[in-house]
Amino acid sequence: GVPIRVRDEVFGNLYLTEKAGGGEFDPEDEVVVTALATAAGVAIENARLYEETRRRERWLQASTEISTALLSGTDPHEVTALVAQRAREITDAGLAAVALLEEGRAEFVVEAADGEGGERLEGLRVPLGHSVVGPVFTGGVSLRSADGGEAAREAKVPTQVPVGPLLAVPLGLGYAARGVISVVNPPGGAVFSEGTQRLLEAFAGQAAVALELADRRRDTERLALLEDRDRIAKDLHDTVIQRLFAAAMTLMAAIKITQKREVAVRIQRAVDDLDDTMRQIRSTIFALQAPVDVASLRSRVHALVDAAAEQLGFAPSVRLDGLLDTAVDDEIGEHLQAVV
Repeated sequence: GVPIRVRDEVFGNLYLTEKAGGGEFDPEDEVVVTALATAAGVAIENARLYEETRRRERWLQASTEISTALLSGTDPHEVTALVAQRAREITDAGLAAVALLEEGRAEFVVEAADGEGGERLEGLRVPLGHSVVGPVFTGGVSLRSADGGEAAREAKVPTQVPVGPLLAVPLGLGYAARGVISVVNPPGGAVFSEGTQRLLEAFAGQAAVALELADRRRDTERLALLEDRDRIAKDLHDTVIQRLFAAAMTLMAAIKITQKREVAVRIQRAVDDLDDTMRQIRSTIFALQAPVDVASLRSRVHALVDAAAEQLGFAPSVRLDGLLDTAVDDEIGEHLQAVV
């Protein structure tokens, strides 16, 4: 017997028994077998290098795909699902899940899962302090286990989801930490290697950076939108409304000097129209000042009316005056929506 070495590590042993002819093995046989073991070690090493290269290519393709999707404005939930899918593929895992820490709450939410039983995991909530993967997030240290069954039970993973070998890596580090990417194989499946761990860690790091850049881009776009809204609202208030008000005052003065009642009535009607126009412009200004990420009461009412127009066969008119989005609390706003 001779050892099969791969990079100075014993991969296995090659044994020969029962020599043909019944004789003893001699030094020449040992030389031949040693040469065969050496060739086998080289072949195994080449196969490993090829597999590692293939995985790295898949990792680069997946990282590029994630970054492109995020920076092109793809919906974040779709990108999260893509992260889970590519994580499963580059690790040859049976199942992959992306759990993100819910803002303001000490628990993870499985936003996306891909593989066998993935649909049973999506939406699962896992308390941060009562989960094996909690330290992965808080400490930024990956977890690799030959049996993730206990971790799955602690996280209250449905029993229909087969969980064997487990690998969990942090999605981002420090202030940029977002959650955890976990991949598992079914019970009895292959245990994840150290190389696979490094590959998934690199992929998770790239995905976290792409997610952070996408957030910064959205913040920049949101800030630009708010600045445009403020500028438009200021122009409407300082220019348009002031001019309409001056025109209305001029017409009011004209009513006092006119001698014909019909003319006075028409002028008054014009003044009323100007007042109504100014109220509508003020309503538009209030709507422009509403937060971008929160649907204002005005926008919700308009959405209800627009939806009703399809059933009614005509477009109802809507008139909203005053500080509805600031003076009306959420409870009253919900009642108003119900009435509409």
